[in-house]
Amino acid sequence: MRNGAVAAAIAIALLQVPGVAHARWYDPSTGSLLSNDPVFGKIEDPMTLHPYVYAKGNPLRYTDPTGEMPPGALTEMAVRRNMTPEQVEAQNEADRRIAPYALAAGGMVIAPEAVIIGAGADAWLQVAGMADDDANDRPVRDTNYASMSMSGGLAGVGGPVLGAMSAPVRGGLAVAATAYAGVEAKEKWDTGERWTAVATAGLGLVTLTAAASDVAALNEKLFRGDMSIPSSAGALPGGGVAPIPTAAPEPIAPKQMQMAASNQGVAPQHGSKVHNDNIERVAARMKKLGYREIRKNQQQQDAPGTTVGTNRPDVSGINPKTGQRINIEYDTVPAASRGHQKVVPNNDPNSVDTFVVIDPQTGKPLPGSVTVR
Repeated sequence: MRNGAVAAAIAIALLQVPGVAHARWYDPSTGSLLSNDPVFGKIEDPMTLHPYVYAKGNPLRYTDPTGEMPPGALTEMAVRRNMTPEQVEAQNEADRRIAPYALAAGGMVIAPEAVIIGAGADAWLQVAGMADDDANDRPVRDTNYASMSMSGGLAGVGGPVLGAMSAPVRGGLAVAATAYAGVEAKEKWDTGERWTAVATAGLGLVTLTAAASDVAALNEKLFRGDMSIPSSAGALPGGGVAPIPTAAPEPIAPKQMQMAASNQGVAPQHGSKVHNDNIERVAARMKKLGYREIRKNQQQQDAPGTTVGTNRPDVSGINPKTGQRINIEYDTVPAASRGHQKVVPNNDPNSVDTFVVIDPQTGKPLPGSVTVR
């Protein structure tokens, strides 16, 4: 089927959808819609930001009859709508079964060593449970790999979060975890689960030992400062009185960071009209999502606000959820985009950068031209 026929079929299909007839007209000659998309799109997926592109420019794969659904969502809804209740429950059960392994995979990417420790702790308790089954003449339970994956995944994802906390907070959590392990161990012991009780108590002691320095920091925070008795003003340990300064020392001037005020995306037109329209559209979306420090064609800065390098990203802002600086560059020449792909990440390795090559006439992203780093 030729492209013109495909475009015409799409136009007819759009006009026949109940409730949205004549909502948006399609022009087969240009391959685009004639009115703005009512849904802005996602900044992390620049292909969805253009207001006139239908289904990410791939109508053979995606459908979007209302203009308000992400590609692929309609297909998934249609599949589930045609399922029997038993099939839906089976699908949900399959999703639940795969979730622990997906979590473990994510944890392996973030903190592999934490995944191994978490899965090992779970396996240790399972072995103790099997020993209790055997000692109490019960059927010995099977190894639960899903439970091990869940424990490992949670450890891998939560490990970096704990690492970002202060030492006293980690010490408090370690003490609380050890106390909880002690309570659990006593309950297991009283109910005859002796091996599980020993294994649980052992994990509590391992936790407390591993966090010894954090517990010490907690002790320092809570008690050491309160127990110290201040000496009288000017008194020396060996007797006598120290001279009292007659003037306060000169304050040390704070180190000034090289910062330039953000223009919040308000600036004169940058580049051609279609180039500037893309920038303005992203800046408006950033404001709506609560992005901070939005900068249009200003010298590149990192998330703390320090100027880095001499490049001026087309638009950038700080993601309120992750705290990362997001930089977006639009170019009409692939070579210029490749140059930006080297400079921008090198200036700020912690930023998330998107590079898009657009058509100089229409402003649409060229196929396969979006790069995220």
